[in-house]
Amino acid sequence: MPPNTCRTVGIGLFVSPMCWSSRRVANGAAKAVDASSRRLSPTTSRTDGVWGPPSMARVFVDTNVLFPFSVMDLMLALTEDAVHEVLWTETLLAEWERVIVRAQRRSPESAASITAAIREFFPEGRIAEGEYANLVSAMPGHDHDDRHHMAAAVTGGATIIITWNRDDFPPDGLAPLGIQVMDPDEYLCELIVELPHEVVNTVTRLAAEKRQPPLTPYDLADSLAKAGTLNFAVRLRDHLDMGQVPDAAPQSGSRRDRARSSSVSASEVAAWRRTGHRPAVMSS
Repeated sequence: MPPNTCRTVGIGLFVSPMCWSSRRVANGAAKAVDASSRRLSPTTSRTDGVWGPPSMARVFVDTNVLFPFSVMDLMLALTEDAVHEVLWTETLLAEWERVIVRAQRRSPESAASITAAIREFFPEGRIAEGEYANLVSAMPGHDHDDRHHMAAAVTGGATIIITWNRDDFPPDGLAPLGIQVMDPDEYLCELIVELPHEVVNTVTRLAAEKRQPPLTPYDLADSLAKAGTLNFAVRLRDHLDMGQVPDAAPQSGSRRDRARSSSVSASEVAAWRRTGHRPAVMSS
């Protein structure tokens, strides 16, 4: 799809324009190389593997977080703005399609169109099954799909699994692998404390893109509260009330670029990619 064109995908009560902007096209190759360099091989343990730069966390979002759509939309928008990177697998998308259709929240055709859009617009977050398949049996827990998710998170270098069902992802088994388990409300609350401007930027951009119906950032906050992220919605509204709303849409990749230039030198990044050992600034 050419730069500065928007494809509209009808989802739930929203029509979500997924814009393949010129900024994202320019950053696409760099993001793909960066994702590849951070990805663990299937035979590498998490503790000895490659770590991503501190500029953008990698998170694996469980199927139950991907509806209602307001939370899914925000998670993907934060990826688009390089605040974090959502990882996904074909197993995850297939499970989501099954669940959403079984719950009669979406027709099979509509569900398939949504997962197709994720494949098209967020390809750098994909973890291929062949990369993590040999880790599935070593993962804690008993649910087959959840063990696939955990293995993919480990392989992809995720530091957080976001889920509403903590019991499905044993924290004691995942902590030694460098992975925390958080619910969406907890995760988004921590994110807005750490990166308030970036998160408000993304919410503001997301609201500005809504057309059917038109939405304000406050409307999105209300939708997110109804979706279960109540504490985050309260924090978000507080920032909006304080006037922390940007005048312009965020520049995708700007936080990543600033963090790289100020925190880690090019030689350190090259050494990190070659050896898998984090620079000292990344270890603090």
